[in-house]
Amino acid sequence: MEFALANLNTTDGERVAIALPSGYFRLDRLKADGFAGSLRAILTRWAEAYPDMIEQAQRCAELGTSSPAYVSLAEAELTTTIRYPNKLICVGGVYKDHLRRIQSAC
Repeated sequence: MEFALANLNTTDGERVAIALPSGYFRLDRLKADGFAGSLRAILTRWAEAYPDMIEQAQRCAELGTSSPAYVSLAEAELTTTIRYPNKLICVGGVYKDHLRRIQSAC
């Protein structure tokens, strides 16, 4: 089952959701114990959370728009995935030529 995780801006504040092709499903509206917190919290314990996320994604796919957690693609307002990351990894534009040389060597 393919799915993604997203943060939605809602009237209740930011909420984590499972993203499927049919729409988004808010975790705080699912009976998903321990997953109504932040996306960072879920990713921090990903090895434990992943099997449960697959189960929830399958459940959401089955329920579709009848799920109380459903938010349509048109209604969804995405927000920053992880607001305050522990680290940022950046590559400056001055390294573009250097990266091309590395790629061509591989």
